[in-house]
Amino acid sequence: MNVAFYIAKRYLVSKKSHNIINIISIIAVVGIMFSTAALVVILSAFNGLEGLVSNLYNSFDSDIKVELKEGKTFHSELFPSQQISELDAVVDFSKIIEEVVLVKHHDNWVTINIKGVEPSYLNMIEVEEFLVEGNTQLFKPSASAMIGMGTQSQLGVSTNELFGNMLEVNALQRNQKIKRSNASAFKKEFIPLAGVYSIGPDFDFKQMLTPIGFASKILDYGEEITGVEINLMEGANHNKVKASIQQILGDDFSVKTFYEQNELIYSVHKLEKWFIYIILVFVLLLASFNILASLAMLIIDKHKDLNILRSMGAAENNIRKIFFYQGLMINLSGALLGLILGVVVCWLQIEFHLVKLTGAIVDYYPVEVKPLDILLIALTVLAIGITSSYLPTKYFLSREK
Repeated sequence: MNVAFYIAKRYLVSKKSHNIINIISIIAVVGIMFSTAALVVILSAFNGLEGLVSNLYNSFDSDIKVELKEGKTFHSELFPSQQISELDAVVDFSKIIEEVVLVKHHDNWVTINIKGVEPSYLNMIEVEEFLVEGNTQLFKPSASAMIGMGTQSQLGVSTNELFGNMLEVNALQRNQKIKRSNASAFKKEFIPLAGVYSIGPDFDFKQMLTPIGFASKILDYGEEITGVEINLMEGANHNKVKASIQQILGDDFSVKTFYEQNELIYSVHKLEKWFIYIILVFVLLLASFNILASLAMLIIDKHKDLNILRSMGAAENNIRKIFFYQGLMINLSGALLGLILGVVVCWLQIEFHLVKLTGAIVDYYPVEVKPLDILLIALTVLAIGITSSYLPTKYFLSREK
């Protein structure tokens, strides 16, 4: 066994002449333990939130969206439906029309994004899971609409015909300029409300789903569309499929994956996660100062032992290793206990939902432990432990001689 490591281990568990050294060592272990556990819990909580947001957006947003790079609309025949459907990873797709319209019910008005879709779109999304009223029958027996609960509240509309379920949709006619009191610039159509969904603020006030034929009619789009949304099989490589679709469509079209469609949201979320990580690392650094104090006092306490070791011919480098290993063992003890504690807390939340949420989409705080995060935390604590053990040991021993 390495002599320096053996002596360091004996110093760690042996009784010191001053109890304060043991107390400071315990404080160092506890501080590192709770700092490490906090890193595990908070990063896992951010992972859980990211997964929740991803699932919510995935319920309404397609895996891949195709739009024109320059301009808004293009003829539907320009989209090579046959070639796209023959790609192995493609499950389904829907041509879409999106535009801003005015919707009225009685005396209530809202500005909303109308989204005209094909029947296949309803197979691509999971809107039934979030349905709170009515149904998802947009196409039968006639064209109908779906809106979010927020829009329903603004309009004061119901899916029940007895209470009035007709929505008045007003769209600016193409190639028409808006003038004061120029009502002819708008085209008006009526459509019944089939269903109401509730996902979250970003969706509940965001858009109104209608058949693509209705959207085309009120917007005078004819055979033109604004884009195509494509759904892929589970586990498909989105970037690889994107490249294949881009190659088929050419440079005139923009092809975006699910994450690229919501790039801002995910970028902000990741930035918040790493900002919190940096803050907690600073807390961990502060906790590691207790190692410095513990080593300094231990070197003073073992002054006679060090002189004996020197007189026996022990090299100065080996003496430094004794206290380096001592500091590293304190650090690793706290890190190991912290990792275990953090994972246990996350497991308890996952299994028993200890922390509840009120008025939210889910009833409890989502948590997801990722092995890469655990590895990152372990390497971070190890790096801090090596630094906080090596530098003070070298300084105090040089002063002690």
